[in-house]
Amino acid sequence: NDRDKKKKKISLSHTHRHKKLRKTLDEDTVSQSAFTARLRENFESRNTTALTDWATTASDRADTVLHSATSLVVNDASDSQSRRRRALPSEIISITRRQDLNRHAPSNSIVTSVHFHRDGAEDQPVALTAGFDKTLSFFKVDGDDNPKLHGVHFPDFPISCARFVMGDRVVLCSGRRDYFYSYDTGRGAMQKVIVPYSSHAKNLSRFGVSPPESSGSQLLAFLARDGYVVLVDGKSYSHVDDLKMNGDVRSVCFSPDGRYLYGCGTDGDVYSWDVHSRRCVDKWRNVDGMVATHVATGRGGHLAVG
Repeated sequence: NDRDKKKKKISLSHTHRHKKLRKTLDEDTVSQSAFTARLRENFESRNTTALTDWATTASDRADTVLHSATSLVVNDASDSQSRRRRALPSEIISITRRQDLNRHAPSNSIVTSVHFHRDGAEDQPVALTAGFDKTLSFFKVDGDDNPKLHGVHFPDFPISCARFVMGDRVVLCSGRRDYFYSYDTGRGAMQKVIVPYSSHAKNLSRFGVSPPESSGSQLLAFLARDGYVVLVDGKSYSHVDDLKMNGDVRSVCFSPDGRYLYGCGTDGDVYSWDVHSRRCVDKWRNVDGMVATHVATGRGGHLAVG
């Protein structure tokens, strides 16, 4: 009870962690309630108020959300032009909820991949979905009906990653196996591919794809175990080389010109390899040393890590 807390004394000079709670150098013991209050004061002085925002009441949080959302809502009830689409400020994104992509063929498990066909029609593009139900499905995206075009089942192969490659004529499917599948959308042919001459190609669950070269070929970068990145030629499926980082690989991506490969892992560093020489040309620490789970490049040479 409160009386026992006042009677119980705690030493402030016994450990180094407690010494910083002293008001004066000769202070030795304080009551348990005073010790708790000093711990709280020390925490609040070392951390920003954002860390304690969770302590606000539910009603306060609701009022804050509603107040912040008012700038995103436009009341057009008294406006004769309410039916027309208005231009939004550049800092606001207009989002409209449409029908689910796979509404006609929902996955029986987790959907691990969604990828759009790059050369599809702009008004009605084609997209694929894949997941742990071992099924690869293709849909025509119109936003209203999204009819299913085709589906392929891979026996004993839960799909972790699926993407269009080779001019979007081929779909690569990878999983937690030492092999992956190639599916030719034009011929409807399925090919099982085992990466030769690489002792690190044991778990090819995820991969990155380089921009297409003038010859039409692409380079595949599979995320393997123990910090290895297995490079495979996207046309012949031959083993090119193995790259290595400290820690386990979480994500890789190619630069827009395909010259560099970037990667991040559990060691908190970001790596940059020269694709042609296969050498690590740069490495830097992520902000605050946080373990990144994804890395991506964009136009203008920007690199996003998070």
